[in-house]
Amino acid sequence: MKRKLILLGLILVLVVLVVAPVAAAGTVGNTGNTDITGQVTTPTISITAPSAVSLGSFVVGDMTGSSSTPGTITVTAGTDGYPKAGIAYSVSAVDNNDGAGKGFMMDGKTQLSTTNKFMISPNDTTYSPADTGFEVTGSATKGDPINLPFYVNQTIEGTEAPGVYGITITFTASIP
Repeated sequence: MKRKLILLGLILVLVVLVVAPVAAAGTVGNTGNTDITGQVTTPTISITAPSAVSLGSFVVGDMTGSSSTPGTITVTAGTDGYPKAGIAYSVSAVDNNDGAGKGFMMDGKTQLSTTNKFMISPNDTTYSPADTGFEVTGSATKGDPINLPFYVNQTIEGTEAPGVYGITITFTASIP
């Protein structure tokens, strides 16, 4: 009987040694995780293209030029947390016509001049052929519109066919 009591005592001691630390660990406290997330939003840019330009009646042998009402560039952001100033932008202007007459004023299928491409400029100083276009870059302040000047010119040859000629310039704004 004494042997059984000793054996029972040893079993109880082993149980206490094994179970007690586990029970004590469970009573100290539980652990948990908290996920923290955030989002960086990309600023967006919108552009209002300059107004239509009418060159009126062409004068043979002259360069006809004009400017339009400036378009506007406005930078916005998805949240107010985005910096309000110093947002880089880029605006390009080009004739995206992929067919015949790219870079030239057209009257249907008739191209105005075979030597004088339509010229465009953001500053009335440096002109580029419309099929090459130009790019304007700068830094914007969130929400403040920026004027986008637009100038055009076309030299008229003495051999041009009568007609009403036109060209469409595509403006594309982006944030690099």
